[in-house]
Amino acid sequence: MKKMKYSAAITILAALLLSLAACKTEEPAVVWDARLVEQFKPTEAMMQEMKTEIQEVNVESVCGDVTLKVGQTLGNEKDLCIVLDIGFSDGVPLQDMLLNGTEMGEDDRVEMGSIRLYSGKITYDEIVGMPLVAVSNKYRDREESFNCYMRTEGPDLERNTIPFLVGFEAGTRNTLPQGEVTLFIEDITLLTGGEERLLGEGPFVISWNLENAGEVETFILRGEGEAEIGRGYISPFSICVELDSSDYSSMDEFADTVKIILETREDLDPRGSSGGNYESPNGKVEYSVSLREMLDMNTVRGVRAGDNVIIFRQ
Repeated sequence: MKKMKYSAAITILAALLLSLAACKTEEPAVVWDARLVEQFKPTEAMMQEMKTEIQEVNVESVCGDVTLKVGQTLGNEKDLCIVLDIGFSDGVPLQDMLLNGTEMGEDDRVEMGSIRLYSGKITYDEIVGMPLVAVSNKYRDREESFNCYMRTEGPDLERNTIPFLVGFEAGTRNTLPQGEVTLFIEDITLLTGGEERLLGEGPFVISWNLENAGEVETFILRGEGEAEIGRGYISPFSICVELDSSDYSSMDEFADTVKIILETREDLDPRGSSGGNYESPNGKVEYSVSLREMLDMNTVRGVRAGDNVIIFRQ
């Protein structure tokens, strides 16, 4: 048997490696919807790293004369942001309804009567014509109790559609479901020039498989004798802190103590859409913030809340 020359073996190996390299395709770049970019202001590097947080959904649901479409979702076990389009039939001419006929003005506002998230699938045929209380009673055991927000810049008149961002925050004691979920929307109205005009009489629903996952840091707040007195979490999109009892006189007083500790040892004051509640006389307080700009969790060292300093990374 003839032995292959060393130089020939090297040549064949090099050709094989080149062939394998040519067959390898680059992973496509992650492209976020413009509404998510505007909301969270991520860097390009952040968007490319968050491959499990972002989900391409592209599901539509026709509910009579109204069509719902979920394009993308972004989130983790605590946060969910939904890119939602609501389209109307020709019988609902959005352009004719606006005061100036071209765009949303200061006196124009779109509102939804109720926005809810249910675990499992609910079809439009199951609930068409049902009042909100009937839907609540029928699906009570599947309704998720989350904080909710909605934002829109106004209608896309060319498509007779209103683009929305709908967000849910689970809070310290709950987590978002995985698997099939249903977004429920009650009536959709347009307030223009002081008048309320019904755009769509609900309820409306759309279902899809929720698969978002990502980094969340949870923590415990402790008091005298290391007793647990509260809890919280921080994610790239929000921070939420809760005390079971305290000496604070208001939610705002407690909010002033909540800071994000960066790796630079600097304190970052959370900024964005905030909310919460305060219960007297025992001083139970909860404070949450949907961050104005997305956090790079690699830059987060810990959190300050009340008298607690929680360090995640030394």
